[in-house]
Amino acid sequence: MLHELLEIFRRAPDTTLSHAMIADELGVSPGMLDHMLRTLVRSGRLIEVEHCSDCDACPLTKICVGGLDLGQRGYMLRVAR
Repeated sequence: MLHELLEIFRRAPDTTLSHAMIADELGVSPGMLDHMLRTLVRSGRLIEVEHCSDCDACPLTKICVGGLDLGQRGYMLRVAR
């Protein structure tokens, strides 16, 4: 299931994906999706991006549709080196 979640991110590199969209596509609850996302962040496969005040420095600038509200998190694939 984690591989399927990573594939969703790979298929949509320039798209903002909502929790609801991802959970629906995977057929999991929002709580299960949160657990899966945290697992992928801990393993280094995803990067978690929280609200910041400097949009120019944010790695999500090119796909952001208005900024993350306080308390929201965004995720992106870690770039392989």
